[in-house]
Amino acid sequence: MAEICFECYQKRCKYKCSKYDFILTSTPELCEGCGEYKPVILQRSNYFSDSRWFIIDCLRLFLRLFGAGICALFCFLKKRRKRKKNQSKKRRCK
Repeated sequence: MAEICFECYQKRCKYKCSKYDFILTSTPELCEGCGEYKPVILQRSNYFSDSRWFIIDCLRLFLRLFGAGICALFCFLKKRRKRKKNQSKKRRCK
């Protein structure tokens, strides 16, 4: 895992995080992001953040599935409409 400080992580992170969401080293180490000696992130802490991340991930999955379902429905309706137009044109020609 890349050893980066909290400030560098915030620049890369999509979500708004606090320092309490992570366990930082007690001694300063070299940050691979900015190249300075700062406390770096060891891991995410289990303090309430896991449930928040789980809820966010579930919502993202639900929205992706819902969006895919809506797209499939529109494609189906579009093809059905094309078939009806083609059938009506064939009837007119005969």
